[in-house]
Amino acid sequence: MASGKTVDRPAPPASRARDSGSASQSWGLLTSRAYGRLRDLIVNGQLAPGTWVVEKELARRLGMSPTPVRAALTRLQQEGYLGLSGVEGAARLGVTSLRRQDMGELYFLIGDLEGWAARYCAELPKPERQGVANRLDELNRRLEESTRTLPADSATALRADAGFHRTIIEAGAGPRLRALLDTITPQAERYDRTYAAALADRLGLSVAEHREIARAIRRGDPSLARDAVVRNYLNGAERLDRAIEALGERGTW
Repeated sequence: MASGKTVDRPAPPASRARDSGSASQSWGLLTSRAYGRLRDLIVNGQLAPGTWVVEKELARRLGMSPTPVRAALTRLQQEGYLGLSGVEGAARLGVTSLRRQDMGELYFLIGDLEGWAARYCAELPKPERQGVANRLDELNRRLEESTRTLPADSATALRADAGFHRTIIEAGAGPRLRALLDTITPQAERYDRTYAAALADRLGLSVAEHREIARAIRRGDPSLARDAVVRNYLNGAERLDRAIEALGERGTW
C-alpha cells in the first residue's frame, strides 16, 4: 500500500549529463571572465610590472571565488603576462617586467604574424581590399591629427594605431592566426601605453609607414603589404628601444 510520501529518484543519466555540462560551461565562463579582467588590469597598468600577485586578494578585488581566478592566473602565466621570481622554493608569482629584450621578441613575432594577415588582405577581391584600405587611411588620418597637437594626444594616437592594426587582422587573418595575435598583441600594448609620452614626437614616422601598408593593400600587392607591416614593427621596436633606454625598464625584480 502506498504511503503517500514523495520519493526522490535519481536523475536520469541524460539529465545528470546535462547538469554536468552546464556546470562545466558556467565554470568556463567564469574563468574566461576572470582572465579577461585580469589581463585588462595588466595591459592598462593597473597591475603594474613587477607587482606580486596574491590569488585571494585578486579574487576579492574581482568579486569572484578563488577557483576561476586560479585558472586565469595559470593561463596568464602560460601566455607571459605573469612569471615566477625568487629563489627556488620561495618563488612568487608577479606581473612580468617590461624589458627591452622581451619587447624586441614580441614586436618581431607580431610583425611576422600580422604581415601574413596584410598579405591576405592584399589578396582579397578588389572591392573588399579597397574597403580595407579606405578604413586604414581613415585611421591613419586620425593618428596623424593626434601628432599635430602640442603635446601630442597619445591616448587618441594609441586608439588609432591599435585600430589600424586590428583592421588588418580582422580583414585578413583566419581563426588560427587571429588567435595567436590576440594572445600576444596585448603584451606589446603594455609597452606602448607605458612609453607613449616618450614616443609622441616619433608618431609621424609610423604614419608614413602606415601609408605604405594601406597603399600596398589597395594595389593588391601581397608581398609589398607583408614587407611593409614587418618593416613598421621592426622600426617601431627600434623607436621603443630608444625610449626604454632613456627611461629605463619597468618592474625588474
